Amino acid sequence: MREIPTAAERATAETEEQILQRQLASARAAFQEGRYDLSRDILREVPDPADVQVLYLQAQIALAQGDPVLATFYLKRIEESGPEQLETGQNRALHRTLADLSYETGDLDQAYRYYLQTVNLSGNPVSADIWLRLAEIALFRRSDAEAARNFLLNYRSSVGAQRSQSESSRLLDRLSRRLRWNTLAPEQFGLVDANISALQADGDDLWIGTWNGGICRYSQGRQESTVFESGGESLIPRTVRSIEVSASRVWIGTYQGLFQYTKSSSRWQRIPFFDEKVEALCWVEGTLYVGTLGRGLWRSVDGGWERIGWGGLPGDFINCLVASGDHLLIGTLNLGLVILNLTTERIHSFDSLNPNLAARNVISLLVEDDNTLWIGTYGEGLYRWRRQQNTIEHFSRASGHIADDWVLSAQRAESGLYFGTFGGGVSRYLPEEDSWQRIGLSQGLAALDISTVTYTAPHLFFGTLGSGISVLDESLVQDHTSGIK
Repeated sequence: MREIPTAAERATAETEEQILQRQLASARAAFQEGRYDLSRDILREVPDPADVQVLYLQAQIALAQGDPVLATFYLKRIEESGPEQLETGQNRALHRTLADLSYETGDLDQAYRYYLQTVNLSGNPVSADIWLRLAEIALFRRSDAEAARNFLLNYRSSVGAQRSQSESSRLLDRLSRRLRWNTLAPEQFGLVDANISALQADGDDLWIGTWNGGICRYSQGRQESTVFESGGESLIPRTVRSIEVSASRVWIGTYQGLFQYTKSSSRWQRIPFFDEKVEALCWVEGTLYVGTLGRGLWRSVDGGWERIGWGGLPGDFINCLVASGDHLLIGTLNLGLVILNLTTERIHSFDSLNPNLAARNVISLLVEDDNTLWIGTYGEGLYRWRRQQNTIEHFSRASGHIADDWVLSAQRAESGLYFGTFGGGVSRYLPEEDSWQRIGLSQGLAALDISTVTYTAPHLFFGTLGSGISVLDESLVQDHTSGIK
C-alpha cells in the first residue's frame, strides 16, 4: 500500500514558481477581503519578494492602507526592474498611479512624464481627467500653451468630458480662459504697424493688411510670415483697405489704387486703371467687383473695367460689398444699402423693399442665412432684416444689445455671430438663444477697436487698431453659450 505524502513532502515536490503563484493567490484573496495585514504577511514568505506581481500587490496594499510613500517605493521598483512583465492593464495602472502620486506630492514634471506614458499605453479611450491634468501641467508648469491647447481639446472630445465635478469644472474654466485666446503681435508676422485694416484667410495662409504698414502673408501651420515691402515681388502702397482671394490671385485694395498678387508666379501687379481709394472688393464667379471712395462701383469685364450705375445708384462712395445668392449687396457712405441683381443687372435701393433702415452710412454687412441680413452702420448701430417677413430690427448701445454703435466688421462662425465695434470690443449674438454677449479686454481681446474679422475654423481672427490680432479658438468656447463670459 502506497503511503500518502506529508505536507512537507508535497511542498518539496512543488517548484518555487508554483509556490509563488499559490501564495500570491492566497495574498490576493486576503487583499480582496480587506485583510491587508494578512496579505502582507503571506507575501513576506514568498520565494521571490522582488517578483513584479508581488511588488504590485505590495503597492496596492500600501495604497489601501493610506501609505503613498511606500506605494511609490514598490511601484518604482517595478519600473526599474521591468514593467513590461506586468499585464497591459497593470502596466497602464502602474504609470497612472505613479502619475497621480507625483501630482499629489507636487512633482509635476514626473507626473507629466507618467501621464504621457499612460496615454501611450492606453488601448482604450483615455480618461478625461488625464487630459485635463496634462493640460494643466503643460500650461502652468511648462509654459507650453500649444500642447496645453491640444490636451484640452482631447479632454473635451473624450468620453465623460462633460462630467460636472466642481474641481474639474474650476480647472477647466481656468484653462479655457487662458487658452481660448491668443494674440498675434506685429513682430510675430513681421509688420511694424499694429493697426490691422484687413484680414482674409486663404487655406492655411492668413493675409494681413495694415493701415500704414503694408501687407504680409502669415502661415498658421508653420507660424512663418512673408512680408511684402519692396521690389517687384512686393506691394509698394502701405495703406491696405481690403483683401479678396480667388483661386489664382489675391486682390488688394489700397488708398493708392488696386493691386493683384499672382499665386503661381509670386508677383505683384498694379492695376493702372484705379488711382483712387479702393475700399471694398468682392469676387463673384470669375468677376471682381471694386468699390471705391469717390468713383463708385466697378467690375472686371473682358480684360477691362466697367462702371456699374443706374439712376444715381449706388453712388460714388462704396464702403463694403457682399455677395448673397444672385445679388450683390452694396453698403454706401451716403445712400444706405443698395442691391444689384447679378442676373438682370438691375440696381435698386433697399429703401424700395423696406424704408425703415434709417442709417445712410453702411459700413459692414453679414448674410446669416437666406432669410436674414445684418447691416452694420457707422454710428447708428446694427440692423437685422428678415426677408420673408420684411421686418427691420434695430440694435444699439442704448438698447443694451451691442457695446457700440460703430459696427466696423461682422463674421459668422459656428459658435455665433460676431460684430466688431469701434471702441466697444466685440458683440456676440447667439441665434439659437436669441441672446447677446459682450467680449472685451477681460474676456481676452487685446483692444476694443475691432476693424476687421475673418474666420477659418476653428479660429476667429479679430484685427484691432493698435494691438495686432486677437485670435479666438472657437473649439474651446464651452457649450457655445457661456464659454466666453
